[in-house]
Amino acid sequence: MTLLGDGAPVPLIWVDSPVGPGALFFGQIDRSSREAAGTYELVLGNSVSAPAPSRVPLTPETECQSVTETALRLEEDLAYRPTAPFDSSWLWAVLRPPEQIELAVHLPGVRVAEPVTLTVHVWGQSAMPENPDHGLRVAWNGETVGDHLWDGSSLESWTVALAKAVGEDNTVILQASGETGAAVDVMWLDALDVAWRRDIAMDGDAWATWRAEADGNACVSVGDEADGLVGYFVDGQGDVLRSEVRTEASGALAMAAQRAGGVGWLGLPWMAPTPDYVRPAERLAQSELDGATYIVVAPAAFHVELADLLALRQADGHVVELITPESVYDTYGRGLPDATAIQAMVRRLSEDGDLQYVLIVGDTSPDMRSQWDPGALAVPTAWTRTAHVGHTASDFGLASGGTGEALVSVGRMPVRSIDELRRVVGKTVAWQPSSRLLLVSDDEAEFSGMIERLGAVRDVEGVIDAGAEGARREMLRWLGKGPGTLVYSGHGSLQLLGDEKLLTVEDGQNWQQPSVFVTWSCLCASFAHPTHESLGEALVLAPKGVVAFIGPTGETTSSEQMDMAIAVQTALAEGDTIGGALLKGWRAAVTEDSREGFVLLGDPALRPMPGGAEAADG
Repeated sequence: MTLLGDGAPVPLIWVDSPVGPGALFFGQIDRSSREAAGTYELVLGNSVSAPAPSRVPLTPETECQSVTETALRLEEDLAYRPTAPFDSSWLWAVLRPPEQIELAVHLPGVRVAEPVTLTVHVWGQSAMPENPDHGLRVAWNGETVGDHLWDGSSLESWTVALAKAVGEDNTVILQASGETGAAVDVMWLDALDVAWRRDIAMDGDAWATWRAEADGNACVSVGDEADGLVGYFVDGQGDVLRSEVRTEASGALAMAAQRAGGVGWLGLPWMAPTPDYVRPAERLAQSELDGATYIVVAPAAFHVELADLLALRQADGHVVELITPESVYDTYGRGLPDATAIQAMVRRLSEDGDLQYVLIVGDTSPDMRSQWDPGALAVPTAWTRTAHVGHTASDFGLASGGTGEALVSVGRMPVRSIDELRRVVGKTVAWQPSSRLLLVSDDEAEFSGMIERLGAVRDVEGVIDAGAEGARREMLRWLGKGPGTLVYSGHGSLQLLGDEKLLTVEDGQNWQQPSVFVTWSCLCASFAHPTHESLGEALVLAPKGVVAFIGPTGETTSSEQMDMAIAVQTALAEGDTIGGALLKGWRAAVTEDSREGFVLLGDPALRPMPGGAEAADG
């Protein structure tokens, strides 16, 4: 049995413990990845032997380090703000004058005579003419220790030297002081870092950890847990070593070897943290996928409900493969639930295989933790940063294989349960191409101008101006009359179309006939929002009505969207599939934000209008 990390053997220590046999290893996090996670693979029957970690010997007759500097990061992800200029869009709390937040700060083993430092990380969201236009006051155990001022919409971090701790339990208060006099002062707390000095000791069942300040030994207070201690040491170059450990005669103190600049750990093997998730590895035979034209990536719990859709696409002439997200992560990535693995699959099978369509089945979220939870039934998307929205979900990033150029058609069924999937599959399988086409524009020239150009592509059944009296009623009447495709150009937001509320998330129940929507707007297909359901999701997931929805996850102008819109409209009029039409739209896009910010919610192989080859194409 061998443990592999990035394909290389990782040193293991086999142990017998009160809870049974186990293996101890030093796990490391890849902080360069979006998930900031580490993955390892345990292989049975592997002939490759893991090397034993090099040992750091104890140094006789040397002074023993018994105190270390330690750090605590206080951070809660409670508010989602995609425009925040962080790698993560999650923040803790908003502060506006005179609001304040009071936090308890527990400093285990703190030496009250030694200094404590506090580093504050905030985002000044607002920007006003005053300079500076943000002010934050910091109080420690009831005593004001600093007023910090800065200017503009920017990140700000600073360190405050605090008075000594009153003990292990302390309080910090952060208050928006209003000292700048700015009419608007909006700040977001991201995190706090606290650093203090403490005795090196095992705290209950937790392993002791310390920073080595010199070559030699560390003296660790271990209490009654002296038998079976294991020491790890990571030196300044990142190499994992084994510390020699000796327990003093009293049994309450242990000595562990160290080298200056590294970090040490000491504890009982069976008290070490366990992996957050453990699952069987899944591997795909890549050669068996080379002939696939239509691949569905779906959690295993969804597979049964997809049978009718797969049979339909096979009848259309496609070579169909149904695979799990985990098999993609393990075959094309490092086991992480990461969009880069899906991109690698798309790149490989579009270049060396016959891949045309990828259907993603499952919702997603900017909270990376949701991807790890098997019960969440989630499949990741790619993320990009757009000018107006900030962090923006982009299934184009999957379709491009990470190359920046659209390679295949990608659609997503953003379902969160088997019941939702059953509804979407039922509507998709029942769909029949329809020549009915309705164009709807918001009541401004840029939108009516786009609709006029799209109307020139092919004959339409009707054109509705959202500003006209009864426009909403007329649109719903058309949708209830029979199957068809609706194309909209105009204002939009996460949960509605048109500033006149032409269509809202509650409207999914307002008509029974199937329809396809193409929306040249803003935000209304933002399927990955963590706290709100987008209009596109609500309509696609409704029991009746919308079968597929092309729409934006970001914000772009009509002029940016125009070339895409004409390419999509032309492809649909020629009888192309909806995924094939969006693929041509992506390729025609004139800006990155418009290309990366439009997605398809639905099956990419669905054909909205009659015409074109009925066999596999795209």
